[in-house]
Amino acid sequence: MKEHALITIFASCGSSGVYAVNIVTIIKAFYKRGLNPGAAFLLVQTTQQVGSGLNGLGVASFGLDWATVASFLGSPIANPLYAIVNSFVGFLLLIYVVLPIAYWGNVHHAKRFPIFSSDTFDSTGQPYNITRIINDKSFDINLSAYDGYSKIHLSIFFAFVYGLSFATLTATISHVALFDGQ
Repeated sequence: MKEHALITIFASCGSSGVYAVNIVTIIKAFYKRGLNPGAAFLLVQTTQQVGSGLNGLGVASFGLDWATVASFLGSPIANPLYAIVNSFVGFLLLIYVVLPIAYWGNVHHAKRFPIFSSDTFDSTGQPYNITRIINDKSFDINLSAYDGYSKIHLSIFFAFVYGLSFATLTATISHVALFDGQ
């Protein structure tokens, strides 16, 4: 069983791109800054190991080809049916029950922002102008400018997905500690 888990983790790590490469690219492309190669390497390696190839959610995706079927959980062969059904039911509950209630209930002023978006917004619902809060010389946050401008807001969907991905990692660690710990 442990060998199968390791094989699945290794295969998942190689099946998708490393999310942190986007961070390195964004710093170079949008902020015109260089990043220490050692720091960039550490960032990419640690996020790859923490993420272990976790895939994002597909909204109303349907397909019968193997790439679509396998993208749901990395590989449906490596997961028992109850785990796939559990994930699918959780997906349906999030998309068709929790998300509409949170959006139309205006939880945390959700109606100011699009329901599905990965962008950041200011308190008025406009795209967040990150250059207003970044110190040009040291490339860190200017707290007085941040306090004078706005908190960073996310769409309700992105906030749930982002929060639940952290909860997934925490649940995984808790599960291993409770069931496999000595």
